[in-house]
Formats: sequence, C-alpha cells, structure tokens
Amino acid sequence: MKLLIISSFSILVIFNACIQSQPAPLQDAKTEPTGSPTQRATVPTEDLNNNLLELPTPITGTVALNFSEDPCSASWSNNGEYLPCPGETNTITNGYVDMFEQIIIEGSMQIKQQGLLTIPAQTESGYYGIFGKYPPFSVQSGDHFRSVLACADGHPACDVDFSLEYFNSDNTVSQVAGAKWNKKYTSDGSYVYADVKLDPLAGRTIQFLLTVRDNGSAHDDYAVWINPF
Repeated sequence: MKLLIISSFSILVIFNACIQSQPAPLQDAKTEPTGSPTQRATVPTEDLNNNLLELPTPITGTVALNFSEDPCSASWSNNGEYLPCPGETNTITNGYVDMFEQIIIEGSMQIKQQGLLTIPAQTESGYYGIFGKYPPFSVQSGDHFRSVLACADGHPACDVDFSLEYFNSDNTVSQVAGAKWNKKYTSDGSYVYADVKLDPLAGRTIQFLLTVRDNGSAHDDYAVWINPF
C-alpha cells in the first residue's frame, strides 16, 4: 500500500441519497485535461510508526457522500482550465489532486485513513486555487460536512484557506455558511476539525465545490483533507 501526502473532507448524513450525474467544469474552464496519469507521491515510513494519529471515523451506513472515495467523479479546475485526475506528482504547476490511503501530515503525524491531497495552481501558471465540483447532491435536514484539515509533512511554507462552496441554479458560487478554515504549517504538528451544519441548504439539490486557495503564494501549499464525508 502506498503512503501518500493527502487529506480528506466529509459530509456525515443519515440515510441520504446521492444523485449521480456528469459534473460540469468550473467557471471559465478553457482547456481539457490531457491525460489521467496514475503516478502518486510517496513518503518514507521509517521511524514514524510511534507517531500515529488516531482520528474518529464515521459510523458505517451514515455517509451519503464521500468526497475522497472517488475524487475523479468531480470536475477539477484552477479557475482557468481543467486538471487531470489523478494528477501527476511531477507536474503541479497548474494544480494537483489525488486520493490517499495513508499520509504523513505536519509534525510527522502518520494518518492511516483515506483522504485527498490538493495543491493549488502555482503562481507561474497564471491561474489560482484548486476547485473540485462534485455531482449533484440532495441535502437533507441534519446533514453535516466534516473533515480533518492539515498541511502535508515537509512543506513548511504551507498557508491555505480550505472552504466548502456550492453552485446555485444560476451557476454562481456561494460559500456554505461557516465553512472556511485557514491552516498554516506548524513543525510541532496541528490540524483543524471542520464541522459545519448544512441545514440552511436542506431540501435543495446542489453541486458542492471543494476549494483550496493560497494566501499570497501557492509555493509549498500541500493541502490535506482527511476523511471527507
């Protein structure tokens, strides 16, 4: 099993249904991805087994939408062009996304749970951020969005804003209330528990948008979503 640098995001719901359809590209997408490479980042595992971070996992049967289980069901973009999914670890200029089964986050904390590694477009690309537009989903009363957010280990300049957004019927984008979190790398290790109620959207069928934006520079912004449900 490969050890990846990634993180996840989650909507925890009870007996909800996920409507599947072909996701549309993010606003003003200009070019199609040129391929679907399968190369993934790996990190050494020696001397890390004594620093395993145990995180809570959702109850079986209560997850209606798992963002990290099939990230390529989403349409990924950098606000200017489509991105391949999974991404290539040696080509991150325009942005990168892939899922992981294990990862090491800041502070050399080892995670043995599924998640996403997302890297926003680098400054030299002329674009910004990374955006994953998921298939339509019907929100029900009591639904939550939950995830653990962090920076990948070995990227000390990481400073990003995570947010959960959604598309309106007129194709404009809104942020879910309270669903924006800043994360800066800390050498001693830290992470953010994201938990936001989705009740204001109950009864609507929308397309969620996982978003990572840099804070001044995208260099070293290896953003991890752990267990996104």
